[in-house]
Amino acid sequence: MVVLPRPIEFLDIANDYENNLYGPDFYTALPLIDHWLKSPLFYWSICANRKEISNTNEIEGLLSILVTSNSDFAALLSNNIREYELRPWNFSSNERPCLYFCSYSIYRPGAGRLQFAEARKYFDALFETWNVFPDEAFSIAANAEGERHLIRSGFIDSESRYLSRYKLLRTNCSECSNGFWRHLLQCNGTK
Repeated sequence: MVVLPRPIEFLDIANDYENNLYGPDFYTALPLIDHWLKSPLFYWSICANRKEISNTNEIEGLLSILVTSNSDFAALLSNNIREYELRPWNFSSNERPCLYFCSYSIYRPGAGRLQFAEARKYFDALFETWNVFPDEAFSIAANAEGERHLIRSGFIDSESRYLSRYKLLRTNCSECSNGFWRHLLQCNGTK
């Protein structure tokens, strides 16, 4: 099993996979997220049995995390923007970055562990370069299984609903119990 971090050549396949998995409320056409595709603040990876894939059936796992701003998170919480309208965090702004745990699915045991290890290395290098670290993360629970995973990781219900239907969950150092998120959020000097 291999992790393919940010494999741009398989972006169409990964996008089709997510659109099929999450349904019409989360449908994204690649032109709508072009601003993310050009940004190093969009991390995504595919886990597969080999380094070349040709269709969605070959994906064993998928992970994506975006670095956005607290103001965009607030706009999403208040339903003023759609998920695809989130923008990459601007280093020159006075705002702290915020992590959006965009998608995660695994079909093979061990895929998640490999993907999170790669993501951790990627974000360590990114945040250490800027010497700025996020202090909050959020996610949308697209289904009950996703919500259970988020709650086990220390995410809590924000009481807001995306599209008046899906729970928006958030975490920070005071709630977070998961080692991956505690590390990225710099909780208790975990770096």
